[in-house]
Amino acid sequence: MVIDKPAEKLKLLRMRKGWTQEKLVEAIKEKNPDLRVYQVMISRYEKNREEPGTEIKQAINEIFGQSLWE
Repeated sequence: MVIDKPAEKLKLLRMRKGWTQEKLVEAIKEKNPDLRVYQVMISRYEKNREEPGTEIKQAINEIFGQSLWE
């Protein structure tokens, strides 16, 4: 199975770690405490209803060690 959409990759990588959306929020805030990010935002990103801002994308990419958004 090939997953090429960032929203799908985000959900898959989060679930592989066994993390809830809230745990991902905590990890993002650990990377950058100044970011305003909430569980509902992660839900929107995973459903492809919204795309994260540049700083949130950067934090997520660092957390998972790969670029989800090109």
